[in-house]
Amino acid sequence: MDLSSKPCEALKCHPNDITNVTFHLSYPLFASCSDDCMAYVFHGMVYAELNQNPLIVPLEILRGHTTSNGRGECSDFYEFFLPNK
Repeated sequence: MDLSSKPCEALKCHPNDITNVTFHLSYPLFASCSDDCMAYVFHGMVYAELNQNPLIVPLEILRGHTTSNGRGECSDFYEFFLPNK
């Protein structure tokens, strides 16, 4: 993979535009949210060696979020990414 301003990977899991992405503070997890009222949870790994492409593995689809004015609201899944106290 060459260093550039172009994206190295595009998430194409949602039928609508992705509106939010959040990352776990301790684990290699991130989630994307869209107006389709679904949140996708992924395992993401970036390697130190630049010749290896990033690894993105879908883990879970969270459904049943609410809509407001035709926009999906996925704020309730952010608690999953908070570190344990």
